[in-house]
Amino acid sequence: MRKLSAIFLIATLLSCQTKVDKVKSLDYYNQGIKVLGQVDSIGKIDYSKALALFDESVRLNSESIESKYWKSQCEIHLGKLDEALETSESVINDLKNNRHTLMPSFYVTAGLVQKINKNLDKANEYFKIATEIYSLRIENNNKDTDGIINKALVLCYMDRNDEALAFINSIEVNDENRTMIEQIRENVTTFNSDNLLTGMNNGW
Repeated sequence: MRKLSAIFLIATLLSCQTKVDKVKSLDYYNQGIKVLGQVDSIGKIDYSKALALFDESVRLNSESIESKYWKSQCEIHLGKLDEALETSESVINDLKNNRHTLMPSFYVTAGLVQKINKNLDKANEYFKIATEIYSLRIENNNKDTDGIINKALVLCYMDRNDEALAFINSIEVNDENRTMIEQIRENVTTFNSDNLLTGMNNGW
């Protein structure tokens, strides 16, 4: 009986500690997001500080997809491409069938790193999966703004700007999305993946 009570006590303590860690993890996550929303006197974001906060958030709660996403974005901006790829692929491998909104973003990040590293077949493999996920989301909800923007962007990453433009032109325009569609169309028309990838490779 005493043994069972001890086991129950340990389980309860572990459960409470897990809850405490998740609360702390969320706090570090919120701090990281706050840092990303701030710029210094010359207009720069302190990605190193934000990365440290997201790292701590992930350490305390390895299930936080949001923290892992922003961690990978900080790594990209700091030119830590190997780390960004490792973060993204760990989520892809562990949560491949997860339907979280951010899941396709990890494929995009992994694809960008692979493209910078000249692994074009692997890059396009990741990009293709991302576009398929976004396409499915748009089929289920043609007002999915995030899906529309990101599908067009990924097509541009694949140097398929004409296809991205045709996709945007196929979207039904109304008073609610007119401004967004016009902005995306302009961005697609002027998009240059080489400039973007050079910036990533050098650390923005």
